[in-house]
Amino acid sequence: MTHRIFFTAALLLSLAVCSNAQFSVGISTGANVSFWEWRMEALNLDLDYDPGLGFRTALQAGYQLTPGFGLQLEGAFQRISNRLDVEITDANGSSTGQMHRISTVFNSVGGSLLLKFSPLKKLPGLYLATGPTFVHFTDGWWRIPGGAVEGRPKAWRDHFKLNESPARPDQWLADFGLGYAHGFGGKNRLAVDLRFQHGLNNFSDVEGINARVQNLLLSVGFQRNL
Repeated sequence: MTHRIFFTAALLLSLAVCSNAQFSVGISTGANVSFWEWRMEALNLDLDYDPGLGFRTALQAGYQLTPGFGLQLEGAFQRISNRLDVEITDANGSSTGQMHRISTVFNSVGGSLLLKFSPLKKLPGLYLATGPTFVHFTDGWWRIPGGAVEGRPKAWRDHFKLNESPARPDQWLADFGLGYAHGFGGKNRLAVDLRFQHGLNNFSDVEGINARVQNLLLSVGFQRNL
């Protein structure tokens, strides 16, 4: 329900200003690094997750209202991950003294509504961007290295059901970023964008767990005025 309200509001806002705006479409792709915080309050325990790599690909629609201000809508597919060192035990539950690095990976779809500002008239291609992002996890898995389980010498993926996962499938994030767009050919732009996404709600829906996800994105995009 929340994502329907988000996209309906974005559509109404875009229709209200389209008569005075320069419309553009584009696509972007790039890498992201995810930072996860996961604290079990009852145990006073912080899981020491290491950052994980992923990627994001987005379709874009932009409205340039004035030379210094514009809006950008995005529909995106994004993959995030983390890494955790886990101690291996034998069949009796005793420690083997071995540690293995297990990754948790989520795929998601979602969208963003960004406000874009160009603060310097001498550098019109430089911009700041901020706004909300909504993501919905579609699937997830653990990437387990070979040897972590007896009889499994090769690495494998262990998919899990999202409704059985401690992660909340719907997430809201606040985006803050900056970038530079270089125009060429009259109507075309090539943009490089660095963005930070800060999780706004608890990453877990399990009582007693306080979790948060944050992402750092670096992307390259192509945009064309219509």
